[in-house]
Amino acid sequence: MPIASAARDQIKLLPCKHLGHVEYVERPSAANYRAFFLNLTPQEQHYVDHTLHGSAPAPAPAPHLAPVPVALPLLPDFVCNHLNCTIDVRIPRYQLYHNDNVYQRHVWGTDVYTDDSDVVAILYHCGILQSTDPLADVSPHPQVAPLPAEPRYPVQPDSPAADVSDVLVVRLRILPPLTAYHGCYRHCYNSRTWAGPAQHDGASVAIDSVRWCRRCNRGPGLRELR
Repeated sequence: MPIASAARDQIKLLPCKHLGHVEYVERPSAANYRAFFLNLTPQEQHYVDHTLHGSAPAPAPAPHLAPVPVALPLLPDFVCNHLNCTIDVRIPRYQLYHNDNVYQRHVWGTDVYTDDSDVVAILYHCGILQSTDPLADVSPHPQVAPLPAEPRYPVQPDSPAADVSDVLVVRLRILPPLTAYHGCYRHCYNSRTWAGPAQHDGASVAIDSVRWCRRCNRGPGLRELR
């Protein structure tokens, strides 16, 4: 049985809730983290308010040192408490190319990935974003891969509207952690292998769907392109 199918079978009886969305940035920090979460516990909401959104006062830097941004994971650690739930990652189109995380192959696994894998790198490894070789010459106009006869992911097919859209919305499914994540070379891209002495201490993620959207003129909402 494929790893993705086995991981989904483990959680198919768990409730499925949507946890909201996260705005993608290459280097998340307390200064640039933008997200809107749903269905959290009070403790998780407290963490969001005081850590991710910077409500808690930060220690003052020494007078002779420049302040250093506090690095944060794109997906909060508490996602491992929400197996079988989904979360959206909103990726601005300009982040899909010339992305250092893609060049440095910040992606571990195949089909099922560690929760700290870069989402744009996952898209290249799955073939959803196509390029001759994302490590050599990333196209400034990435395209959504055409759907096969039996698609692995319910990804909407490419359309003329996709070229003018602002945001690629990737819906991730949160899956249980694995003991090992095996990388492979496919779609001109090589993912990494992670095999620790113990189970991964976070969660796993897999792509549920991908769709192009355009930012609304008013407010933070998105309008789906059809």
